Amino acid sequence: MSADAFLVHVKEEKKGKKEKENFMVLKQRKAVLIASALLTSQMVMQEAVQAFEEVSQSEAQITEASQEGELVSQSDEDDIWTESYTYLSDTNTPHAFAETVEKQGIRYAMKNVEYQVTELTTQLIQKSEAMWAYASYEPKQEIEEAGIHYTLTSLSKDEWMQTDRFKNVTKYQSCLEGQEVLEALDVETADDVTGEALYGTIGRIELKEDGADWKEGALEEWDIYSWNGESWVYQRNDECFYGTEESPWFEGYEAVFMQEHHLDGVFNQITSIEWYGDGWQDEEGNWKRSVRITGNKMVPRYQAVYSGDVAQPDLPMVCYKAQYTSDPQGYLITADVTYEKIQEEAAREEENTDASISKSISEEVIKTLQQNKTNEKFWYLLLAALAAVSVGLQVAVIFVLAFRER
Repeated sequence: MSADAFLVHVKEEKKGKKEKENFMVLKQRKAVLIASALLTSQMVMQEAVQAFEEVSQSEAQITEASQEGELVSQSDEDDIWTESYTYLSDTNTPHAFAETVEKQGIRYAMKNVEYQVTELTTQLIQKSEAMWAYASYEPKQEIEEAGIHYTLTSLSKDEWMQTDRFKNVTKYQSCLEGQEVLEALDVETADDVTGEALYGTIGRIELKEDGADWKEGALEEWDIYSWNGESWVYQRNDECFYGTEESPWFEGYEAVFMQEHHLDGVFNQITSIEWYGDGWQDEEGNWKRSVRITGNKMVPRYQAVYSGDVAQPDLPMVCYKAQYTSDPQGYLITADVTYEKIQEEAAREEENTDASISKSISEEVIKTLQQNKTNEKFWYLLLAALAAVSVGLQVAVIFVLAFRER
């Protein structure tokens, strides 16, 4: 072999040995980093689980406090642990109770939760007026009171018979002087509720003046005409007024008559002038004929007031009572939480799994330490891994990069 070839062979052999050493170093770094990562992840996981349980427990306490939750009772029967809570809530939603609990060193897992929910509502009662039992009544189905919505939930009624019913009736009658005024008056009226016709008698309670009015036929006077051989003559002092065979009337008769009989034309009205029978002779043998004058006369008017009670029949009555219920204003909730004891076999399996993982990690770490107890570079890497656990992965990365630069 030539000198050049030998040098090349030596260089390649050194290069291969160097690459092998670098490969072993990288492999050792990888093992240490994996072990450190496993240890770190386990520690972080334990801390996270512990923190999560603490936070969950805190949140549950806060939630229960905000809902005024109260542990009412608890019991331990064999493998079952039960807890009862009573609390107020604005909503009817399930409460997040702890999934697992530990009591007296024994761990329990939630089995089920039974809720008893009572809606917190208010009642409002509205009564109708007393009414006839056969009258129609329709209550409102929904009402609003003080900003709260209510719905009709029931309708009841009180019934009774109304007795001793009377209706007061008052009547007025006008009468003129000389007319008969009754002491009592028969009246017809109607029941105030049913409209049934009622009959009764009420007495006069007052008679009072009420002005004046014309009374038909109240004016009645008499005159006498004389026969002069040719016609019937009405003589007044030196004046003579002539009638006919058909009628004693003559022009201007009313004025002459009023003056002769001293009557005021304002209060007297002549409506009729007629012959009253045939002629007749007086004691001296003179023929005479009577005239009848009738009319209206203004006379005082009176008002008669009648008043009294008319009996009405007994009446069936009713009063309706509508009960309204508000929309739920909240909920009173009782929760029975049942926990079941976690079986030892399952707990052991969990513990064995954790122990197996820890053992594998420990064995891997010990093996790595034994293989590299004299390797200076390995201890630098181990220190870097420990630094990653204590002060963070970022510092460890910087340390490794610095070492690689060497």
